[in-house]
Amino acid sequence: MVTRQFCAGSGGSRRLELLPLLPQLLTGLRLASAPLVWWLVTRLELQAAFACLGFAMVSDAADGSLVRRFGTPSRAGAYFDATADFAVIAAAFSAFAYLDIYPVWLVALIALAFLVFLLSSCLTSTIYDPVGRYIGGILFVAIAATLLLQDLLLQFVILSAATASLTITLGARAAYTLATRRQILIGARYPKTSL
Repeated sequence: MVTRQFCAGSGGSRRLELLPLLPQLLTGLRLASAPLVWWLVTRLELQAAFACLGFAMVSDAADGSLVRRFGTPSRAGAYFDATADFAVIAAAFSAFAYLDIYPVWLVALIALAFLVFLLSSCLTSTIYDPVGRYIGGILFVAIAATLLLQDLLLQFVILSAATASLTITLGARAAYTLATRRQILIGARYPKTSL
């Protein structure tokens, strides 16, 4: 909607109207950076890939704060954010697998963890996953370390840590979903009665 004030040349109010869209813009740019990360890593342009990853990490940290600041959180926005994170992480680890740095099954485990997140969040009332949030951070740091330090021992440690943390997030998400579903079923079977 075009307001008289905007038509008169006052861009200040229009900028204020667009500010709540900034988190989605950052998330969209992060999602768009995923193929670039893959391409840069497979071309061994590691410094450029690190810069692109740095943007992804900063935008991931910033978009959530901005959403809360502008009071515009939504379920769709949360899915969009998680999808952008997954895309960057999967792109980087796919590139590493392409270069034989990490095994392909690690990429499959990352995809499985995201799939479980999507399916389980559809079954629960909330999609917030504190364990998954930390796992995303761990995987972002693992990507950065792999880009900066090409060391076989470090790569083994990263592979072990990534495998363990993904296994933990899969178990935690499954347990949370089962507990939530159980509470819903018990509540439906034994509704509260007021006297």
